[in-house]
Amino acid sequence: MLNHKNVLMFDGAGALASLLLTGFALPFFSDLIGLKPLTLYLLALLPLAYGIVSFGFYFLARETKPWMLAAVIVANAIYCVIAGGIALFSPSITNLGRCFFLIEILVVLVLIRAEWNVYKNCRTDQPNRSQNPRKLKKEQERK
Repeated sequence: MLNHKNVLMFDGAGALASLLLTGFALPFFSDLIGLKPLTLYLLALLPLAYGIVSFGFYFLARETKPWMLAAVIVANAIYCVIAGGIALFSPSITNLGRCFFLIEILVVLVLIRAEWNVYKNCRTDQPNRSQNPRKLKKEQERK
């Protein structure tokens, strides 16, 4: 089960898998996919950046903040839009290429849904910053 501690590691691992597929495996099959290797290499830059960010958040932050999860969710959604645009509007892409991107988008959307659930739980765990700090301290002392 994903939680606020391991969701960034899971996201980084997914980005690494996408990087390996898009940037290293698919260029060998560019004729079957219908995209030039350069297009696949450029697309692979996104999961590379996302992986660096996710692993960076995981290893360098003391705790997962809601804004970190929000950034990862938005980045994954942007990747889905770009991959969908390539799948729909690239004139040379084959049906096999479309299937690959459709499956990848579906996997990322499932991940986004799981991250969203963790994000909602993480936000409810955070103290309300708009409250008076003295009141928050008194409430914590009572517990």
